[in-house]
Formats: sequence, structure tokens, C-alpha cells
Amino acid sequence: PSPTNNPATSPAAYHTLNSDDLPPANAAAARPAPLKGFLTSPEWHTGGYANPQYYNDPESTMEFYYIGLSDVMTGMTSFPGFDTVVEPRIAASASRGKHAILRFYMDYPRPAGSYVSHTPQFLIDDYNLQMTPWSSVDLNAVGSSPDYSDENLKTALANFAAALGNRYDGDNRVGYIQVGLLGFWGEWHTWTEDPATHSWIPDATKTALIDAFDAAFETTQIQIRYPHWYAVGANQRQGLGLHDDSFAHSTIDEGVYGAPMSWFFWSQVQASAATDFWMSGAMGGEVRPELQATIFDDNYAAGTQYKQDFGLCAETTHATYMLDYYAFATSYSGNALASARAASDQMGYAFRLAEVSVAEGSDGGTVDITASVIQDGIAPFYYDLSLELSCPDGYSGTVGGVDDIVSEGSTASFTFTAVPATSTCLSSLGFSLSSSYALAGASVKFAQGVSDGEVVEVSLPLPPTSPPTPQPTSVVTSSPTKNPTPLPTFSPTSPPTTLPTELPTAQPTPIPSAPPTALPTAQPTSTPSEPPTAMPTSPPTHAPTPMEPITPSPTNNPATSPAAYHTLNSDDLPPANAAAARPAPLKGFLTSPEWHTGGYANPQYYNDPESTMEFYYIGLSDVMTGMTSFPGFDTVVEPRIAASASRGKHAILRFYMDYPRPAGSYVSHTPQFLIDDYNLQMTPWSSVDLNAVGSSPDYSDENLKTALANFAAALGNRYDGDNRVGYIQVGLLGFWGEWHTWTEDPATHSWIPDATKTALIDAFDAAFETTQIQIRYPHWYAVGANQRQGLGLHDDSFAHSTIDEGVYGAPMSWFFWSQVQASAATDFWMSGAMGGEVRPELQATIFDDNYAAGTQYKQDFGLCAETTHATYMLDYYAFATSYSGNALASARAASDQMGYAFRLAEVSVAEGSDGGTVDITASVIQDGIAPFYYDLSLELSCPDGYSGTVGGVDDIVSEGSTASFTFTAVPATSTCLSSLGFSLSSSYALAGASVKFAQGVSDGEVVEVSLPLPPTSPPTPQPTSVVTSSPTKNPTPLPTFSPTSPPTTLPTELPTAQPTPIPSAPPTALPTAQPTSTPSAPPTALPTAVPTSPPTHAPTPMEPITPSPTNNPTTPPTTSPVVAHKTIVCGRGDIEDKPCAEGLKDTAPIDEMHEVRCCRDCTGINCKKPWKRKCATFDSDLYARSKVSGVCKVGTFAE
Repeated sequence: PSPTNNPATSPAAYHTLNSDDLPPANAAAARPAPLKGFLTSPEWHTGGYANPQYYNDPESTMEFYYIGLSDVMTGMTSFPGFDTVVEPRIAASASRGKHAILRFYMDYPRPAGSYVSHTPQFLIDDYNLQMTPWSSVDLNAVGSSPDYSDENLKTALANFAAALGNRYDGDNRVGYIQVGLLGFWGEWHTWTEDPATHSWIPDATKTALIDAFDAAFETTQIQIRYPHWYAVGANQRQGLGLHDDSFAHSTIDEGVYGAPMSWFFWSQVQASAATDFWMSGAMGGEVRPELQATIFDDNYAAGTQYKQDFGLCAETTHATYMLDYYAFATSYSGNALASARAASDQMGYAFRLAEVSVAEGSDGGTVDITASVIQDGIAPFYYDLSLELSCPDGYSGTVGGVDDIVSEGSTASFTFTAVPATSTCLSSLGFSLSSSYALAGASVKFAQGVSDGEVVEVSLPLPPTSPPTPQPTSVVTSSPTKNPTPLPTFSPTSPPTTLPTELPTAQPTPIPSAPPTALPTAQPTSTPSEPPTAMPTSPPTHAPTPMEPITPSPTNNPATSPAAYHTLNSDDLPPANAAAARPAPLKGFLTSPEWHTGGYANPQYYNDPESTMEFYYIGLSDVMTGMTSFPGFDTVVEPRIAASASRGKHAILRFYMDYPRPAGSYVSHTPQFLIDDYNLQMTPWSSVDLNAVGSSPDYSDENLKTALANFAAALGNRYDGDNRVGYIQVGLLGFWGEWHTWTEDPATHSWIPDATKTALIDAFDAAFETTQIQIRYPHWYAVGANQRQGLGLHDDSFAHSTIDEGVYGAPMSWFFWSQVQASAATDFWMSGAMGGEVRPELQATIFDDNYAAGTQYKQDFGLCAETTHATYMLDYYAFATSYSGNALASARAASDQMGYAFRLAEVSVAEGSDGGTVDITASVIQDGIAPFYYDLSLELSCPDGYSGTVGGVDDIVSEGSTASFTFTAVPATSTCLSSLGFSLSSSYALAGASVKFAQGVSDGEVVEVSLPLPPTSPPTPQPTSVVTSSPTKNPTPLPTFSPTSPPTTLPTELPTAQPTPIPSAPPTALPTAQPTSTPSAPPTALPTAVPTSPPTHAPTPMEPITPSPTNNPTTPPTTSPVVAHKTIVCGRGDIEDKPCAEGLKDTAPIDEMHEVRCCRDCTGINCKKPWKRKCATFDSDLYARSKVSGVCKVGTFAE
């Protein structure tokens, strides 16, 4: 992501502005934001495209056009409609400062009597194209579909794509082009109640059209209606995205339908292993028409059947734009309008200036200014975008590459050199964004500032007169996977040479009979302590523990294997079913046994949703009685852990010293020996807001820090790697061990020095190698650039102040996720688990149908969980009172949503190395939002006594990711192959509480599979669904998705107007259910575009494009001698001391051509895409030639 002119090293900065010094994040400041948000079609409103009359709040920056193909194309190479139909519309939109989005169609369903075919007439008259009339009661419509298998039609469509691209590719007035053309409304389906219509569009026609549009458009973004194996996933085309025209209706499967909804949009994306498509191509679509009027109402029943939460759908799909006719025809008002504005802001990109530093230039009269830009949005800016800097002295500089900041929370730095070192210039610097795709008067702005983000103004001081001592700055880096930047650790002073006599321990402090009081609803005006402005003078005791990279594929999975003679794909295996994984260890909702009758020994509480963990608050004084004395491990901690384990539940622990209580019931849990023997000072406090009192220790005391470090070391020595302990919350500091001392008195806010926090982070990081640890807030020393392996976060006001949904009138920078974003730590969950507690006052109602999700301090649980990648949450109410009815169903679904969810996606079998065995390869997909944070293996067994185990399932981290696991030498007997059982195993699974697949009708403990015996003669290799955890491999032909549900009904369409039939109301969406038939399988070879009958005019033949790699034959190649070879690797390269991490390595002839893509320099598990664009040319003498930041680079893999 960094521009190539950003030097790897630069002079030390003499001054730095961080986020607190710059204008605050404010999504509204970017309005109107080009190329994102809501839009309508001018031709659905009075005045048409020339002078449309529609509301414009939320502000729209795009306009949509449906155009019939027959209105544009009149012959194989004749397109007069470009001038008479298309161009006037694009020009009219551009004159209003709006980008056009186009879709062309041939068969637009209409009520009987109003239908007009838009299949070009010349194909019928001159090429004998056959048409099939159809009618549908469910659609209340008729139509006429062309023979989509006709070779002349395919030639015509390819010619149209080429001509459209030749005319409009790179035209900055056109924002996106939806490929359309095929099926009803150009939506690539022909679904009616008659199953005979479902298979009218052959897959060969789809693949040919994908090739044609991919070849025609190099710059302008194109989109297709559904994920197709030939365009996304392993075959992702650069610049090709998707659109969902039933958005928020059948987009995501929230688990409330009684069965997996495999035909839902995102389910198809996941089945195609294409969940990262948005990194290459934009996500668009249309809010389902019947939802548009109510989707932003306070009482909209989000999360019920076919009424999905807009924010969750947008976040999941990384949506950039959505059609919403109602918003512009009728308009929202009140809270609904505020929510619609926030939803518009949520979509697409959102850039913010996060840090600005200045260093002396190479000569005495200039300075170098480096700016860090952070992406707060959920999707990239899909065209060129640069950062500009100007000042009144006439200086102006531009650095490209802002469009390379793809993922939410990612950053990049841009350096401007030779800026005049004058007070006139430095006191009035202006940063702005520029793009060749921005139309006149419609610039791309920062999502930052009080009102307008077009220019972020910054003032910097002149250089010092003498060389300054470099000051530390808040490290902001675009690569969250770099090894932790060495930052200072705290060095505790030595304890007295003669330790005092230890005091006897007291009896364990009684555990509260009710859940703890939560944080006050009002928050402080000050910000929690930031990274220190000056480093400690003492040297660090050690550098932060480097984060271990996780490789996505198990190393024992061979890179090559014999051709499979039989493959089972997702349709042949048990269906996805989150409930089948219950009770799921180490995830979901939980409570504390000590908040219920019976206590830890025999707790009496409800267990629905099923809980697999129990939480314990423990006072430090109940455990620690001296600097090296911890009798409470045996008397307090161990009994609780053992009791939970006896119930098959993992323990979660948090230790504390200062637990606020009402006056008269407070007991300090600061160890007494520190007060008596080390003169630790205590500060009593009281708070009206908290209705509580307490006594805080002097957190700056060196002996206290030593004691806490000793405690961490002893706790880790005792329990690190103990599989009975699921997670440990670091706690200890502040109220409730939550690392803050917030009351209405600002004097309390700074009681915990940052040096104490960093010392405790170091201590726990050193003490725990296996067991996951968590802290309450993102801290610069533990996450972001300094991410510690196995360290996560917990939010104890979950769904109350977790995410800023833009309904508060100002940015809520103190909200949990806002702090995570400000710390550039949005990928922390890949290393450490996310936990916490549902805010207590929300617990009773959060899953009710009338819960006002999206209003102030009432956030949608699903959206919060999806955003934070939550694994577990405390919810006392669920177990004390219990939910019922719809609320219980929603709570179960929410519990299922959290954490991991694995599913067997494909099983293939190949003949083994001898005649009596086979090799079985299973592909596992992660459907969950977070990893399994401990070891997890795939096991295979059969009645013949065979048993095999392959590790690495825990390496499948991100939702939609897959990995393959091969079991060799499996007995090739009917007894074995007819009764194979796949299961999951972990050393962290307690007795009787196994990790299960989220798959199957009832219980996912074992997925049973039956495979045939090997054939008696060598088979012809069949195409199989290759599921790989490495989305950067050259495209592999994959089978298309097979929808399984029958269609129901669509709303009636309204008549069109001349010249091009445009609906007077927005188009109706897809039917709510899908067909039972299966689309045709991928072709073994691409069709050739040869007319089947002599045409009147000679058609321009379509050039077929073969998917890469070019040496991928449909049958095994014959062996031929070669002189020289080169190594083809996926990963860090074929380097002696750094072997290929992913385990994918092969050799090929030196003159054989391969497409090579290069990612940015990153080495850890947080490394994300994008993969850079391929170079236009290829030099076979080079190992690699790749485009980085627009420049082609050459060299060996090692270089």
C-alpha cells in the first residue's frame, strides 16, 4: 500500500500530530461521496433522464439505467444506440455531477399485454435465433427468452461487450457496469414455477460472456448478479464484482429459517470461496423493494425471516452502493432518515488522515512531511486515488496509492519531500484527495472534520535551530503483520533484599450473588491515556514477543496428488447447520456460577442457549499473600476451575483489586502485604454516578508493579496450557479490573500510568504461550503494529457502546470499535479472541422483536458480533431468567454466530500408491466469524480400523476460508469406504464436550461419508471443486453453485416508457426461493463462436479467452524432455532459510508462461490482500514480473 516514492528510511521527525491532534472522524464530512451510497434511476421519476425530479437525501452521487439491447444493437457490428440512447443518459447524469451505472437486458418480464422483447431483431431475422415465449403466474408476467445456447447469439453478445468496452472503458462518467444481458431482467436466471425454465442459460454462455467483458474492460468496474466459479473465488477477475438485487431480504443466512438457506446471496459467495471478491471488484445491488419503505424504521424487525439488518448485510458483503427507489421517491424522515444517512455513509470507502509528521529536508530550506491515511470504510475506492498537499507558498505535491488501502483499519504512509520550510507554508498546510474519476464539482473527501472533509488543514512548526533529540511518536504502519516495533518495557525495581514475614491469607472474599455493576452510561470527556510522549529513560528488559505467522494449509497436505476418481461437493454432503455444533466449546454465551444459587460447586441456572464456559471474578488478595506466595491458587482458584471442568465447561478468569460497591459493602482486594510491608498508598474514592465507593492503590508504585509481574508469572506457570482454562482476562488494574478509573471527577481518570499497563502486558505476554489472554481496551503496546500472539480484547459494554452507527450527532471516539480502529487493530481477532459482556441493562430485551436496534446505545447484536469477530459474551439474564419464544430463538442464533463454525465442504478420493489403498482429500470451510484459538485437527476413521489425524484446522482463520487435508493409505475396501467418519479433535476439548461440525441434520460430531471403490481401469479425470486456502493460485475451473429451493412470487412490474423501456418504478427483485435443478457443469472446453447457419452479415468472431494457467490441460499432458526448470512457489519464495510457508511448490519448464502476482511485504497472519494487478506482458526468462503501485517490477522470488 505504500507509494514507491515513500523512502524506506527518512530523517527523524521533529514533530508529530496524531489522531487526537487532527480533525475527528466524521462520516458526514465526506458527503456527497462519489461512487458509493444509495441511488435511484432518473427514469423511475417525473422528468426522466433529462430532468429527473426526485428527493436527494441521503445525497446520491450516481444514477442507474436499464437499457434494452435491441435499442442499442442492430447488427453484428452495428451499435447506433450508443449515440442515441446510451450517451444522452450518461451525459445527462454527468451534467448533474453523478456517475452512471448501466445494465443491458433482452428479456424483461412484464404483465401480459405490455411485454416488449429486447432481443435484437436481426438475430431472429438473419440468424434464425429461436425464441421461447413463457408465462408465469407467480411473476404475474410474460416474456420471451432467446435460445441462450445459440452460437450466433454468443458471438453477438461478445461483439457487444467489446464495442461497449471500446467506447466506455475508462470513461470517468461511468461508475459501474452490470454485465446483465442473460435471463430475466439481465439477472442471469430464468426462474419460474416451471422447473423446465431453470436451465435455459447454459454455463458455457455465462463463461463466454465473463471472458468477453473481462477482456473488454481494463479500468471500469464490472459486476455480475451471482458468484460464478469462472469469475470469482480461485478464478477472481480483477475489477469484477457482484450485485445482490434482493439486498437485506435474502442476503445473509442468520439461522432463523429452520434450515440452511444455501441459495441466499452470501451463502453462494461462501460456497464459491469468494468472500474476498470485494477486494478486487465492487459490491452493489438493490434493497429489496418491499423492504425499502420500512428497513430504517425503529420497529423494523431486523433479524427475522426475510427482514435482515442492513448494517450487518453491508458489513458482511462489503457493499459499496445500493438502489433504493423509496428513498428518493417518497423520502425517509425522522429517525429513519438519520439511519438511512448513516447506512449510506457506512457503504464503501471512508478515508481519514491519522498522523502527520515533519522532518528536516535534505537542505536547510525544506522539510519532508509524512502523512498516514487510514481506511475506516468497509470497501476500497475502486479507481485511482491520490493524496495531495498544498500550501500558500505555491507548493503542491501529489502521491498516488490511496486506492491501495483496501481493508477497514489498514493504513499507508505518504511522504512529500522538499516542502518549503517557511511559516507561511507550514502554518497553513492543506491535505486533500484527488482522482481522475471524480467529476467536476464532486470531489472525494475525507470522512473527517466538523463539517466538510474536502481539505484537512494542518499547522506544523518550523524546524528547530539545532538538531533535536528524536522524540517517540505513535507508530502508525500500513502493515499490521510486521513484527512488533521494539517499544520500551517497564523495568521494575528490585524488592527489598530481606522480604518481610508473609501474612496469613484471609478466607476467600464472598462472591457477589448478582452480576457486577457495569460501567456508567455516561462516559468521561477525557480520553484514556495514550502512548507516552517520551520513552522511559531505562532500557527495555526485552522486546515484545514476535507474533508467529500462521500458514493456511497443513504442511502434510501434498502439493500434488493423483487425479480423483470421485468427488463429493457441498450438495452431496450434510447441509450447513449451526445448531449441529451445539454445545460448542470455547464460544457462545456464558454466566458466572457464583451469580446463581448454589455457587461454583453446584450452580442452579438455565442452560439455553447452551453454555460451555463459566466465568469467575477473583480478588487478588484472596490468592496472593506475599511477593512470591500464592496460596489462593489451591484454595480459591483450583476448586473453581475443577468444578467447571467437572461440568464439561471451560473456566474464564479475571482477577481484580478494586471492585466498586455501594457504601457499607465495599471490601478492598489489594493484597494487604503491599500496604503493610511496602507502604503502598491507597486512595479512597466515591461516585454518585456509580452509586459506589472504593479504594484504589497507587498504580505507579514500583513494588506494586513487581508484585503484579510476579503474580502473572506464577499464574502462567500454574495454568498456561491447562485445557480447563479457556481464556484469562488480564484485569487487575482499575475498577473491576477493567483498566480504567472513570468517575464524574476527572482527577480519577489518570490514576493508571501507561508504564504500568505496558509492564503488565509484558508480564502476561511472557507468562502465557498457549492460553489466550485478553485486555479490556486496545492498547498501542499490545495490538495494532505491536500485536501480541494470543492476546485479544473484551468489551464489557457490548452492544451499548461497541460500534458507532452514526446516530449520536458526533463521532463517538471512546466507543470500543472506534478505539480499535484508531489503534489500527481491526485484525486483532486473528491472533487473540474477542470476548466481553452484553451490557447488563440491555440483556433482558436485546433479542426481543421490538428491540430498537440501531438507536442510541441500543446496538444490533449481530452487527456488533460480526464487526468485532466476537467469540464469547457474558449474559447473566439468559441464564438467570432465560429467554423464551422468538427471543430465545434469536439468542440461540446469536450464540451460534459467535466464534468458529467449521464445515466439510468437499471430499474426493484418488487411487493410492499401491492397489489396495486410496488417498482421501477433505476440504474444510470456516463459516464462523472467528478462529478456533487452540489446536484443532481433522480425523478420519472407518470400520476396518483405519484412523488418521491431520492438524491445522485451527489455521483456517477467516470466514469463507478453506483448507484441504489428505489422508493417505486408506484401505480400499467396501467396508471402509462405505462408512467413513470425519470428526474434529482438540487437546483443549474437555471430556464429553467435543468440537463438532456446524453441519448435519441434528448432531455434527461425526460427518459420515460413503465413497465408491476405485475403478477397475484408469478413469478420465473429472473436474472437481478445488477448495483451497490460497485464493492467489492461478484460476482453477470450479463447478457453479447449485440452488436448491423452488421459487415463489415476484411483484408485478409497471409499464415502460419510450425510447428505451425503463420501469416507472424500481425493478422487482428475485423470487424469495430458488429452483431445485442444477445448473450445467463447467464446460471441458470453451465454446467456439462459429455461426450454425450462414448469416446475412458476417459476424465478428469472438476470441475465446482460456483461463489461466495456460498450461492447465483438460487431460493429463504427455511427458516431454526439458532442458531447464524454474521453481513455482506460493508464499515467501524458494529461499533456503525461509522455506515456502504455504507448502505449495512445484517445478515447470523455464520457458513455460505463468501469471505471477505479488502482495505487499507482510509476514504474519494478519496479512491481507489485495493482490496487485497482473502485468500486461510476460518475460519467460524471469521468475517474476508483477505490478506494484502501478509499476512493473522484475526479479527472482528471493529478491
